[in-house]
Amino acid sequence: MSYSEGKRPFERASKSSHSHIINDADVQNFLSNCILPTAAEDVDVESLAHDLQETPIDSVKGVIAIDGGYQDVVIRDAFPSATFAFLQLGALYFSLADLKALEPKPFIAPEDIAKLKNIDRLKAPIPTKTITFGEMDTFVESFRFSIFNLLKASVTEGLPTLKWFIYSEFLTDKTDTWELASCPNPQCSETRIPLRRQDMEADYTTPCPCCGKTIYLSDVFRLHEVADEEIGASGTLGYLTTTLEQIFMLIWLKAIMDQAPQKLKEFFFIKDGPLAFFGQTANLHKPMLRLVKHLQDTNQFYAVGLEKSGAFVEHAKQIEDRLKPNQFLVMDNDYIYKSILPGRNESAPAYGNTTYYGAKVIFKSSDSKVYVATVPIPETLPKYDRHAIPHLDEILTMVGMLRSDMYDNAMLPIALANKLISISNHPSANLLEKFAKGQISSSTASV
Repeated sequence: MSYSEGKRPFERASKSSHSHIINDADVQNFLSNCILPTAAEDVDVESLAHDLQETPIDSVKGVIAIDGGYQDVVIRDAFPSATFAFLQLGALYFSLADLKALEPKPFIAPEDIAKLKNIDRLKAPIPTKTITFGEMDTFVESFRFSIFNLLKASVTEGLPTLKWFIYSEFLTDKTDTWELASCPNPQCSETRIPLRRQDMEADYTTPCPCCGKTIYLSDVFRLHEVADEEIGASGTLGYLTTTLEQIFMLIWLKAIMDQAPQKLKEFFFIKDGPLAFFGQTANLHKPMLRLVKHLQDTNQFYAVGLEKSGAFVEHAKQIEDRLKPNQFLVMDNDYIYKSILPGRNESAPAYGNTTYYGAKVIFKSSDSKVYVATVPIPETLPKYDRHAIPHLDEILTMVGMLRSDMYDNAMLPIALANKLISISNHPSANLLEKFAKGQISSSTASV
């Protein structure tokens, strides 16, 4: 690195040093073995695209849209700095008739908002750096408890639903044990801890068999593994939000299955983002695959995840002109590893086999809007035939029907949900920062 300019002249970089790199045999050899993904213009889109067989879902009466957002705010700038996050998540129910009436409108008016039904919101405060709660000794313990506490909130059935989900209590052959990779208490080195279903019956906690300290049911998210006393847990918020969005979907699914399973076919679920669990939470995709298989074997389950950004969305934009209206393209191993991501697909396991419970599809609707959708499947496969994805035509028909002109390639339920749930940078973040500072300060003063 060059010396910066001070009293003496700025040290300029060498004009000829690049020649040593260009003439280096090892550099040349390495570069000659590098492979780029196929350029978008070279992808044979036309031969891979399928025509949508428009199939309306006559049984669907309502749409449930799940979305979430968060803001991480600074409580103290000076050392030791402290941050706090506020999450807001919602599962919103829309009558299909109301959505059809709103479809042609270019903006959302207050009277439109009033038509929303059953707005379930979860507001959650999460310490993300150098803040402890109550009598707890460490930041990580406080962070873990805050996740457990938000699932315990009276507005949800979060903990009963999480237990029902991870132990597959929807099946006759329930799972009796969930294995936790390691004890969440940093002083303990115990690994592969069995969390028994019967031990979670009372208050959704169990003692570590080694150190005796409390393990929460929510520790199955494993986010404590990437939280740190010094660095904090701000890096976990994206994973936490997308996980909680899916827990919200599970809360609705469980309620319908418990009270009127025959009515499941009347609901269409839409999640903002792909149908997958990422990072430390990835293991949760296994019980989700079991649940999807159970629902598709015993009932009609209609759901979709929609992506707004990322590599797949960028690729979809590059090929959209070569897809005809009402066409779709299923992205399997061969397509993904040749055209979007680097890698060889011949012997690779199915893309997303450790994270996804859905197949990825690029869909161009009848009015030429393009969506990257994830459609639920009971098993991830290296290669997909269109008929191997249950209800694919019905789900894409519904996606096309629920389009919106408010934003590019938007869907009306997600646009409405985001308007009600998302937390803006301005003024919301500033107001939340002042609110948190005032509350924490006054709480400290009263102790």
